[in-house]
Amino acid sequence: GKLPEGDGGRWVCDPVGIAKAAEDVSGPGCLIYSIGSDGEFSFEKAIHDQISNKCEIHTFDRNPNEFYLRPEYNPGYPHERVPSFVNYHIGELSRSKNLAQLVKDLGHNGRTIEILKIDCEGCEHDTYKEWLDADVDVRQLLGEFHGYTEQFSRFFIEKGYAVFHSGAGINPEMSYVKLPMRESAMVSP
Repeated sequence: GKLPEGDGGRWVCDPVGIAKAAEDVSGPGCLIYSIGSDGEFSFEKAIHDQISNKCEIHTFDRNPNEFYLRPEYNPGYPHERVPSFVNYHIGELSRSKNLAQLVKDLGHNGRTIEILKIDCEGCEHDTYKEWLDADVDVRQLLGEFHGYTEQFSRFFIEKGYAVFHSGAGINPEMSYVKLPMRESAMVSP
């Protein structure tokens, strides 16, 4: 389903399986990375409220949250403080600060990232090939891709992912899930 509903939401596959992973204390748990929130946390809130409040959510933004709280920043756009359940980090993806470095810095090596949501306003062009090099298992990739969607899709499909949502437009939102999927993700006829 789409989390949250409406504009700005992202399509998520297998929320039931993610919730089960979050509840399994002997398993890998539920780790979410959200790169590029622009100070707006509706996705993180939807994960917390609609999937599981036990998911460990890390949000990465290029500016401190206070930057986005200024009234003159993007008038009409939501201005909100970082929710208490979100681990907020200042930084963005680049060739020098790639996903592998973020994972290492946070001590998440060897873990499973249930959802890697990326909306970094173009950083994907220089960084997408490194997203899967980190010492983590990324189950789902949700992103806004600025042009070249065929190139991105071809790369992720070659790496064992399937497209489960494709938006329209010049900068479509694309959602990929790693194969094989959990049994809980399968829809019975």
